[in-house]
Amino acid sequence: MKLSLKIFLGICIPLIIALVLISNILIRKSFSNDIRDEKIRGIQEFHFMEENIENAFWQSTVSSEVIIKSYADYYKENGLYLIYYENGREIYTSNTLIDLEDSELLNVSENDVKTQNKTFKGEHFLVISTMLSNGSVLVYARNIDSIYHIRTDLMNLSIILIVSIVVIVAVIAYIIAKTLTNPLRKMQTEMGKLSKGNFDIHLKEGRSEVGSLAKSFNKMSEELKNRDEELLDLVNSKQEFIDNLSHEINTPLTTILGYTELLERADCTEEQKIRFLESIKKETLRIKNIHQNLLLLSYKKNADLEMKRIDSQEIFDNVRDTTKVKVAEHQIDLVITNRIKEFYGDPTLIVMCISNLVSNAIHASKDGSKIIVDSYEDSKNVYVKVIDEGQGISKENIEKIVEPFYRVDKARSRKNGGAGLGLAICTSIMKMHHGNMKIESEIGVGSTFYLEFPKNLQL
Repeated sequence: MKLSLKIFLGICIPLIIALVLISNILIRKSFSNDIRDEKIRGIQEFHFMEENIENAFWQSTVSSEVIIKSYADYYKENGLYLIYYENGREIYTSNTLIDLEDSELLNVSENDVKTQNKTFKGEHFLVISTMLSNGSVLVYARNIDSIYHIRTDLMNLSIILIVSIVVIVAVIAYIIAKTLTNPLRKMQTEMGKLSKGNFDIHLKEGRSEVGSLAKSFNKMSEELKNRDEELLDLVNSKQEFIDNLSHEINTPLTTILGYTELLERADCTEEQKIRFLESIKKETLRIKNIHQNLLLLSYKKNADLEMKRIDSQEIFDNVRDTTKVKVAEHQIDLVITNRIKEFYGDPTLIVMCISNLVSNAIHASKDGSKIIVDSYEDSKNVYVKVIDEGQGISKENIEKIVEPFYRVDKARSRKNGGAGLGLAICTSIMKMHHGNMKIESEIGVGSTFYLEFPKNLQL
């Protein structure tokens, strides 16, 4: 059963029951009071007539039947009737409808009064009887159809009132039910949209329970929308990662396959074979480098890390050794300023992180330019800055360059053998060390990479 119907019936049914019970009680009470008043009035009149008839019996010489008849004719015009019995036999009646044969009203003793409401052929009477001093029974009957008519009129009126009130209340209840359930129906519709993946919904909020529910629903839909976008981004990122990985591996494999086919030809000179083998070796090393970098990216937090105190000069000497070939090839002026005592972490990963930043700076800089590696510390952290005079990175690309395989200049990176994994590896290493990497850059001016290592890291 729908909630709106439940609300509607919940208002109308109790109201109908209450109105019927109240009207029935009031009508019964009114009818009972009218009958009681009529009985009191009838007894008073009956005693008055009884007294007059008793006096007439003692003072008059005419027969009792004549006396009763004269009184009966007088009162008949007012709807009052007299029946006279002697020795259990009816002597006179002013209303032939009234038949009291075998009635308890006739079994009455002297100074005793009996009353009953009797119905004769559809007419209602208040009947009162008593025994006169001569042993006869006098019966008084008053037509009380008017009281029953009043009760019938009241019942009809109450039915009309009940129906009218119920109709009015039913309309109001319908409006209330619809008003209360409209937000729920709207919510049901929106939930249908939500189940189909449409999270762009908003329900009207308020202070009521339904309004609070709508607020919670809006919050839930917003959370689902955000999570859906996150999942979609994650799926897209994974797909992009797979596509890029496939491309990065396919390129050197294609090169290796091509040179291998050339080597199979008999007409290759020794010089060509040596050149082809060097190219195959270069592309093989490139695949190996991609594989090693991917393994590093797959490391879990705190996994296989050699966390220890490391002399800072040892770190920077290793960085200089690792990058010296590229520095010399591009005639880069690499300036390393060491103003710290020590690092705390995995030495291999820290050297790899700083070296990757220097290598990226070399790729982004013109030959003969300067790259600065500066280090300093405070009471909590150790900081390393790598500053280049390269082409710079646009604001929209700064957040993307830390993603695997992403390149600002794709053609140049592939030419230099890069796979776009360097900054992603740096980010991963900093997370392993509970550190941070920040990037500041300006197109045509250069870039600055900030590494922030916590001191005395306890894992």
